[in-house]
Amino acid sequence: MGINIVWRKESGEPLAECRVAYDDRLGRTVPPERSHCLQYIDPIGDAVFNQHQLPHLIRELEEVVAALVRVPEARKAQMREVLEFVRGCVGLHTYVWFIGD
Repeated sequence: MGINIVWRKESGEPLAECRVAYDDRLGRTVPPERSHCLQYIDPIGDAVFNQHQLPHLIRELEEVVAALVRVPEARKAQMREVLEFVRGCVGLHTYVWFIGD
């Protein structure tokens, strides 16, 4: 199940949306004991990350992308696109939302 990603202002106004969805099954390649952010993303609820959490989230997404050795190229490309989107979500008083059902 894909989880939509939106970059929002503090007011909730969207600044941008990721073209692809986050696949939480791939995100589980980072064990929970090493995860500061990814462990909180689930397909049912929403997870919101602020600018102080973004470097941790980016490092964890980089670890996921590096671990995708035996995954079809299309799924790797999807996760790389998620990573690049999150890398671009830099701005004072903005938040990255992972939106579940």
